[in-house]
Amino acid sequence: MERPHAPESAAGARRRSPPAASRAGVADDSTASIVLRTLLLIDLVDSTGLVERLGDLKAHEVFTLHDRLVRDLLARFDGREIDKTDGFLLLFERPADAVCFAIAYHDEVARLAAELDVDLRARAGIHLGEVCVSENAPEDVRRGAKPLEVEGLAKPLAARVMSLAQGGQTLLTHAAWGLARRALAAADLGCGELRWLAHGKYRLRGIAEPVEIFEVGVPGVAPLDAPPSTTKARRVRRASPAVAALVLLLALALALAAYFFAGRERGQPAPVRSAVAVLGFKNLGDPSSAWLSTALAELLTTELAAGEDLRLIPGESVARMKQDLALPEADGFAAATLERIRQHLGTDFVVVGSYLVLPRGADRIVGLQLKLQDAAAGETVSSVKEEGPEADLFELVSRASRELRRKLAVGELSSGKAAAVRATLSASSEATRLYAEGLAALRAYDVLRARDLLGQAVQIDPGYALAHAALAEAWLALGYDREAEASARRAYELAEDFPREEQLSIEARYYEAATDWDKAVASYRVLWGFFPDNVDYGIRLANAQNRAGRWQDALATVATLHRLPPPGRDDPRIDLVEGEAYYQLSDLEASLAAFRRAIDKGRELEVLSLVAEGFLGQGWAYLHTGQRQLAATAFTEARQLFSTSGDLGKVAEVLNSLGYLDERRGELRDAEQLFRQGLAIFRQTGNRKQISLMLLNVGNLLRVRGDLTESQRMLEESLAIAREIGSERREAVALTTLARLHLDRGEIEQARDLVRQSSVIFNRTGQRWDGAWTRILEGDVALAAGQVEEARQQYQQALAILAEWVTRASRPSPCTAWGGCSCSPASWRRRHAASTRRAPSASDSASRAGWPRPSSPSPSWRSSAAGRRRPKS
Repeated sequence: MERPHAPESAAGARRRSPPAASRAGVADDSTASIVLRTLLLIDLVDSTGLVERLGDLKAHEVFTLHDRLVRDLLARFDGREIDKTDGFLLLFERPADAVCFAIAYHDEVARLAAELDVDLRARAGIHLGEVCVSENAPEDVRRGAKPLEVEGLAKPLAARVMSLAQGGQTLLTHAAWGLARRALAAADLGCGELRWLAHGKYRLRGIAEPVEIFEVGVPGVAPLDAPPSTTKARRVRRASPAVAALVLLLALALALAAYFFAGRERGQPAPVRSAVAVLGFKNLGDPSSAWLSTALAELLTTELAAGEDLRLIPGESVARMKQDLALPEADGFAAATLERIRQHLGTDFVVVGSYLVLPRGADRIVGLQLKLQDAAAGETVSSVKEEGPEADLFELVSRASRELRRKLAVGELSSGKAAAVRATLSASSEATRLYAEGLAALRAYDVLRARDLLGQAVQIDPGYALAHAALAEAWLALGYDREAEASARRAYELAEDFPREEQLSIEARYYEAATDWDKAVASYRVLWGFFPDNVDYGIRLANAQNRAGRWQDALATVATLHRLPPPGRDDPRIDLVEGEAYYQLSDLEASLAAFRRAIDKGRELEVLSLVAEGFLGQGWAYLHTGQRQLAATAFTEARQLFSTSGDLGKVAEVLNSLGYLDERRGELRDAEQLFRQGLAIFRQTGNRKQISLMLLNVGNLLRVRGDLTESQRMLEESLAIAREIGSERREAVALTTLARLHLDRGEIEQARDLVRQSSVIFNRTGQRWDGAWTRILEGDVALAAGQVEEARQQYQQALAILAEWVTRASRPSPCTAWGGCSCSPASWRRRHAASTRRAPSASDSASRAGWPRPSSPSPSWRSSAAGRRRPKS
């Protein structure tokens, strides 16, 4: 088939191409402007599965060729690349140009798949809408920002349309389909006749109204079939009887979007919603009613957020602020305290108050008194008093919310949005109490109690989505990743009727718990697209990009966050995620600078937990620049601050870091003592994954010191826990270390069996880098058995994988990491002799392999499922 080309003389023929800046919709003076543009999102189907099937190196080659063909096509069709992750976000002047590109793109992908003999299919989504575009300053581009920024409601809508498409399919929204069809009606694209189909309306997750979906494609090539309903999109089988009303609502939405961005077009900052923090309420009565403080605060936060005209500070951020500032429960605060709260949370208003529960006949009546305080002015704006039965907290909070919304000059909730809030509640008052108590325990780092309470809540009410979501956080904090994913998935399935923001947030956290970082990135992009003034979503996006290994993308997100208006741009978490990205890119100087900024800002804002995170990150950056004393100082500072904040899990993480540092210094007994202290804390907090890690560390040190019996006991306990919690990666590391122990004893067959079990796991899970170090151990086993040729093959395969990683990540050579190596049998024998005198420890191997260091599963500055990628697992 001839590859299609853009028509030169079709109806609505191509105009002469304007200059590049104009083509992108950017004014010559580089100020932000509102333009009507066509957005095209393209994506390879099941790219993660492709990597698992082909391996990292082959998949990298495929992706490189794919990206090159996309950029070659862009030059033909006057498109502009805006963003690149697994796929591309592209900008075109006209829908016809985007359709021509998409048809050619599918053809080129099919050609590439045939040439490489791989299953390669792509999908595309096209949407026409108004976007706000601006060019980044050159200094921001040098720091990792994209040259061009595109924002607006059109982005998340286009993303949802693309995600609905099947392999080989191009889907469009109504306006893009109509204009492209008219422009290309008489065009000859060189690929045969195009088919233009209408597939009806779909309800897309996170999109308020149904969206009409269309398709264009070549018969015999494109599916030309309505995409099936998914968890994110449900086909509307019957047309709504209120079509005219829907059209009016959509037109109103577009008008509101244009109004929202009009200020930027005039060079003014975009409107930002008022931020409100609900701080909880003082219990004036019986301690048995203490749970109502959390329950009322969470419900009021959900109620106020549902209208999307206020930005609510998350409850976990409020809890951290109370710990950092040592705030007591109070029904109001003085101006000086309000200013500290404002600086810490970046909030405009706070809601505080008190409640009293008294019996009245057969009922228990809750008397609630609220105060709305202006954090900047330091004064009380309004007081609200309501009362109602404890069994119907929704009505009580709804009445109070209506008064607060009136004082904040925002409209009342529609009946639909009020129903969405009600959908978040449990019909059981007992389940509600258990959920509130479990959430409070989780935020106080009492994770074992939180798990038990939340588990009881979902037993009483299996349909309680918020309890499932909180239970997932508890499972993560205890190291049970499998159970966490199951709970997060259940929350996701139950949240379909929730308010849009809550629904999307639960979706994103489910993908985090499932460690599906590509989907987590996509979900946070949608969230941040809808709520660009919410710095939390931008930070979570950057965290997910870091976890996905997209460190340059994370830096681009960070550059955007740095340009937010204050106080958002001053959030220390932005510098923390920036420091992490630079650390992974081996730019340790930039990493240290970012962590230093986080420490300075955290101290100014009195956010001790973030100061501690800054010192922890700084310690690792110092360690890998060879500045071990500075690393020790930074780790010690982090340990003291985490201890002050009461986060024992983070204290144990720092002890592990200090132990690793002492091990690197050769101070093995000190390292063992630190590891044992960390182990004791993790046994106390119940984090099974981290218990497995610390047992591995202590067991390995005992092996090095020659206490093989005690070493084997601890390593086997580590292995048993890894299998109990379903952590395949931790299981494989434990197997590898046990294999080294048996090799030390001269038990070659036992070592061979264990290392092969480890290799099977690494191969199955696609962790080729970790598997490379297992291959080195397989080579050692073969060499000990006198099988020199097999050893040679294992070493060569390992070095090929390690060399690939060095090339891609700019790390030191693996040969350098091993103290130099050559490819002669004599060198291998010398290496084996050295390994039996003091075999590389789990720490050494992990450091070289990039095995992640442990971290608290609920770090204060990132999403709960995220963890710091450090050496040593």
